Amino acid sequence: MTFYNGSTLLQTVQNVPYGGSAKYTGDTPVSPDGPADDYPFEGWNPQPTNITGTTKCMAVFGSPLEIKEIEDRWDDILAACADGTYKQKYKIGNYKPLDMGTEGIINMQIAGRDVDALADGSGMAPLSWVGIELLKTGKSMNPHIVTNYDYPQMPSWAAGTGSNANLWTTQTGYCKDSVARATWTITVEEAGTVAVEYRTYSANTNYNKLSVTVNGEAIATDFAGTSYVKYPVEVQAGDTVIVEAEFTVLSGSSGTAYTGKVRLTSTGQIAIAEDIQDAPQRVLRDYQLGTGSIGGWEHSALRSYYYETLLPLIPENVRAHLKTVLKNHIAYNTEGKAFTQTTKDKVCLLSKAELFSTAGSINQPRYKALFPDNASRRKRPIDNTSAKFWWLRSTGNHNGLDCVEPSGGYYGITGAASTLCILLCFFT
Repeated sequence: MTFYNGSTLLQTVQNVPYGGSAKYTGDTPVSPDGPADDYPFEGWNPQPTNITGTTKCMAVFGSPLEIKEIEDRWDDILAACADGTYKQKYKIGNYKPLDMGTEGIINMQIAGRDVDALADGSGMAPLSWVGIELLKTGKSMNPHIVTNYDYPQMPSWAAGTGSNANLWTTQTGYCKDSVARATWTITVEEAGTVAVEYRTYSANTNYNKLSVTVNGEAIATDFAGTSYVKYPVEVQAGDTVIVEAEFTVLSGSSGTAYTGKVRLTSTGQIAIAEDIQDAPQRVLRDYQLGTGSIGGWEHSALRSYYYETLLPLIPENVRAHLKTVLKNHIAYNTEGKAFTQTTKDKVCLLSKAELFSTAGSINQPRYKALFPDNASRRKRPIDNTSAKFWWLRSTGNHNGLDCVEPSGGYYGITGAASTLCILLCFFT
């Protein structure tokens, strides 16, 4: 006979008589999902009786979940949070209607007990509350992402070797005013062959110009070389070769389509004087705070809406007793890099990690008892019969944030400017 708590072996009892029973003599198992007050040990499955062969008994725990309206007034609930009797009075899943004025009456449900750390470090918030319904008014999280650019001078010849030597290109980014121009004056110091290689990613002759002259005489003019075109020019010492290029740099889906490259090589010694005109290259400086998911929940327009519009709608007797807790979630900074952000919140959205079990995620689902499956995460707005998409405060890229789909599953990242439903969460 073996006794297990999940995958953990607690005790082995050998030589149990056929048809007999085994007795567990170890410490009372504790649920990995939470404290014994919420998940009481209820016994074993199967029961260690009437044994007819090798048997594995698994610890069974009760659920803290009780979907039931609280009859106490909000003042009584808040008093119980203050004197510590809330643990005996209220269970996860219990709910209480709350009049939110223009947003209607929303049923606030206990999602956790002693699971959210108080911002002042004094302990845990007794009760964490989440709306059963979504609020009436849908909102966007932020405006579309805004990028800020600098325009440093287009670099001259690449300091490379082989195919990257003596290379001028507009390929690595947009150019200011969409036009890149350059002139190279080549002084031949030793007879040989000067080669001008040219490539553009647009075959449109209106957008590309290249000319090569030797001592003022036109040698080549090409407007549509979609693959490298090479112009070899035989030169003598003292000759002057002038190469002029102009590219209209149009943006494509990748942001760098329709660009050009020029490479100059020579079998003899040459000197090159370069003149780059109107070709400062567009380089990303940063992403603007409060657009897309840049700055995360902390700097979002929706968080401001929660504090400026929704918080004042909570009745004064409840609002005065709200606790400020620490909330962690994934956000993106102005460099477009992900980081774990910590905010201090009285009211907020939920995060992906608080709802969904994800390996290695922060806040490993602290509200698992209330949201064990997709059906429990299906939500509809007040006075609406259909489940809707609703925002989470976490993200997985710089452009949008997580959300829950009408089925209750994790939908993925949605553009921050989209209008989705919102959920109220607070702490007492």
